[in-house]
Amino acid sequence: MLSEGNEEYRLLKVTCCDRKCQAVLSVSSFETIVECHQCGQKHEKSTLQDVQVVSEQEMPWALETFVQRMLRADPLPKRGPEMVKVLGLSNYYCKLLSPLLTRYGMDKVTGRAKLLKDMNQSEIFDCSLFGDRAFLIEPQHISIPGFGRDITGSVNYLSETLNLITIANGGEERLIPIHADGDGHCLVHAVSRALVGRELFWHPLRCCLKRHFQNNLDKYKA
Repeated sequence: MLSEGNEEYRLLKVTCCDRKCQAVLSVSSFETIVECHQCGQKHEKSTLQDVQVVSEQEMPWALETFVQRMLRADPLPKRGPEMVKVLGLSNYYCKLLSPLLTRYGMDKVTGRAKLLKDMNQSEIFDCSLFGDRAFLIEPQHISIPGFGRDITGSVNYLSETLNLITIANGGEERLIPIHADGDGHCLVHAVSRALVGRELFWHPLRCCLKRHFQNNLDKYKA
């Protein structure tokens, strides 16, 4: 162990907070923010689980993983918010999967993908099945960029409305604007997140919205 001032420098073994990740990390006792090399989330060290001082037997592993993490930290491009995994999924993966979920489901017998129409369902996923759902974000995920609280300006222009909602709930923050990708499909991205917390269903929602407009074109023309 090395000393710096009145503190001793130690290598610690910690576990990532994300339930689906649970990567074991080697971190310095002086670090305050730790980025998980596996899921990409950043955690305050005080929130990390199973914190242990590295033993002599574990020191070779700890030094190797710590040095590798430090070497990755600066020279390489930072992982963007769209690639950060929360409970095993990133925005990027969700957006890629979404078009498949428009027409495919999982066969309960085989566990394999199968066209919805071959399972006696509509050709396109019926998004009205989510009509009674609403997403409740976990407190530890609110600060995750690209998943939690939106930082693009919505907090400012919705400030009066959000303040009234907070006052109506006895000063508790019950409603926050969360991130939705603004790539031209922001409406369906936002609706998907509001329903299930992910952008997994942006494409089925877009197809359903298109079909709705086509079926009700005369009403909208009137």
